[in-house]
Amino acid sequence: INQADLSGTDWALIPLDRVKRIEILWGGRGSVLYGDNASGGVINIITKEGDQFQTGANVSGGSYDTFKGNAYVSGSQGNLSYAVSGSYLTSDGYRDNSDTEAKDLGANLGYFFNDRFKLTLSGGYHKDDTGMPGALTESELESGISRKDTTSPDDFSDIEDYYVKVKPEIFFLEDSLFQMDLSFRKRESLFFFSFTGGTFEGDTKIDTVAVSPQIILKEKIFGYANRLTVGFDFTNAEEDIFNISIFQGVPTIGRFTLKKENYGYT
Repeated sequence: INQADLSGTDWALIPLDRVKRIEILWGGRGSVLYGDNASGGVINIITKEGDQFQTGANVSGGSYDTFKGNAYVSGSQGNLSYAVSGSYLTSDGYRDNSDTEAKDLGANLGYFFNDRFKLTLSGGYHKDDTGMPGALTESELESGISRKDTTSPDDFSDIEDYYVKVKPEIFFLEDSLFQMDLSFRKRESLFFFSFTGGTFEGDTKIDTVAVSPQIILKEKIFGYANRLTVGFDFTNAEEDIFNISIFQGVPTIGRFTLKKENYGYT
């Protein structure tokens, strides 16, 4: 959920109702399994898979026409397990041009073809449109502008983000397995903001492909429990940035491309 531009973690891709449990690994030992960005530690979030049939929904509301609703269904039937959830949030906000609308959808499907082979398909989608009212100066407030007003009625930030992941698992011996994570993620963010004398708008697109095969051996050695993980990690990210800045009526156009590849093994 971290992108190649180091913009930080996008928690919107993991709605709370999809979380099964959270594991925390302290220190640099996590980098062996989770890559170079995990040298300080790892927060491993495990999402839900279908088990016993469950379904539910929640609806809440609040000030400024705030509404939030979410629903989920999960379960299993024969060799198939499933878990699907979705949520919707909208609010007008306290200030002018502080409205927001967010939509989330997540799914996890797993199928055991036999005792030795399982295939899991998962994915997530997030979209939000948010107004950005900007700051108000002391002189603007003294002139009579309300704290609810804005001097930036057209500023906004829109984000669309989705991913798909395929995970085959092959079980062998008594308690060992081979697994491979294949994933693709696409994120696009549009924004516009104004400042004294001009405006700035941008469009950033990031495509990320990741492949992570692993062999996990959990057979006993001389009667002692053992776990050995051998694997390889490859990530390719391509980022395209397009900006237009206008200052004192003079436009400036910028175009940047970032490509990043990571390799690792354990």
